Amino acid sequence: MNRIIFNLSLIIISLIIGFLIGHTFIKEDHIDVPVPDKLISEGAMQSLSAKLRTEDPLHTICRDLLAKPELIPYDGVLGGTMGYLDQNNIRILNDKWVVARFEDGHISGKMLLRFEIDNDSKISWKVIDSYLD
Repeated sequence: MNRIIFNLSLIIISLIIGFLIGHTFIKEDHIDVPVPDKLISEGAMQSLSAKLRTEDPLHTICRDLLAKPELIPYDGVLGGTMGYLDQNNIRILNDKWVVARFEDGHISGKMLLRFEIDNDSKISWKVIDSYLD
């Protein structure tokens, strides 16, 4: 039952992000990183900017997660190594939640993560739920 609710939530979130909200694209090293900034309130953006000491907190959060494939709770199969599918499949939903797609070239899945920022601007992550497709 929990997996059904999680899957439905991801579908709803994807529809909202993909069809109703749109994306903002950050360019760095020729990589497009879509960030649905309209889900995040102005107050939350200001808070994230202050905590991370940057004017572009969404980019910082996305890059931090990309550097942490060890958060993926599954091992690769057939010699594959788990990693995030690509930068276009990390969605920052608000000032606490991220949905990320991952794969190893053979199997793929999604996970919901919660993040917190400490006083030293360090981001900590907690996997809330995940599943393989």
